[in-house]
Amino acid sequence: MSEKVRYDNIDVARGLAMLVIIQWHVVGMHTTWTDGWVMPIFFIIMGVFYKQESSFKVMAIKKLNTIVIPMAFFSVPMFIISIFEKGFMTTLLKVANPYSMIHGVSWFFICTLWCYVINYILHKYIHNSKLLFLAMIVLSAVSYYITSTYSFHGHKLVLPLFCSTALTAMGYLAIGEFVRKYFLYRGWYSILLIITGLCIVVIIPSGIQDNYWNHYEDNWLKLLLVGAIESLALIQFCSYLPKQLAIIGKFSLLILLIHPYIVLAISPLHLNIWLSYGIVTLTTILVSFLLFKYLPQICGFKPLIKLS
Repeated sequence: MSEKVRYDNIDVARGLAMLVIIQWHVVGMHTTWTDGWVMPIFFIIMGVFYKQESSFKVMAIKKLNTIVIPMAFFSVPMFIISIFEKGFMTTLLKVANPYSMIHGVSWFFICTLWCYVINYILHKYIHNSKLLFLAMIVLSAVSYYITSTYSFHGHKLVLPLFCSTALTAMGYLAIGEFVRKYFLYRGWYSILLIITGLCIVVIIPSGIQDNYWNHYEDNWLKLLLVGAIESLALIQFCSYLPKQLAIIGKFSLLILLIHPYIVLAISPLHLNIWLSYGIVTLTTILVSFLLFKYLPQICGFKPLIKLS
């Protein structure tokens, strides 16, 4: 399997996950068929393609270009909208609140930053691959256990700026790194993995996942294994889907940032929810393509800040 096909494979899977996320935000329908893998698949893919940079500075500048700048740029309009709707002081207090987001989808970008920082530190100081895998799994389990078990004055012990979610997600990154050598290639095991994933979707229902607050209805082991197997099965299945679908995955993070604005724009029309879903999806893909073509630095596709 060529390298290009492998990347198409991943982008198609990311694209399917993004279609479900838009559906969540427009239609609001959660199902056990999708909730188990939609968010985990992004963290598993992160693990598959994780590369330890030569220094923290190099990593920081790269993530500044690909994550922070797009997130900041596309959050500004939501900040302005909030000022007009709720007032300046209310908006400012919300910005200062580490448990709240002006642009709701920004939580994922902040969580992703934490994942890269945590993973960089672990790789820097743990060089044995087995110990590294174990450390990532333990961090995931401990984060889940603390936020699920302990509370302070009636509030769960959730770390600010979505650090708890990032720590729990380290289990998915560990699995992504573990399988990177062989799961991208087609083989008899890919068919077996697809069948296993389908069986899990049908037989083992997934509970509701609230990644924002790091709250899950499943126990940790089920959460991790079901999310991983379903995600890996979907990625294998995407090897057999048309490569044209990869464009949605290529722009997945940009689509995530932009689609809330399209939702806001058409909400006064009170259209049928599925018609709204189609309009939001197609419009967001078109806008993402235009931004990619004419403002690639702002969208994270070309570096705005150069490495010195």
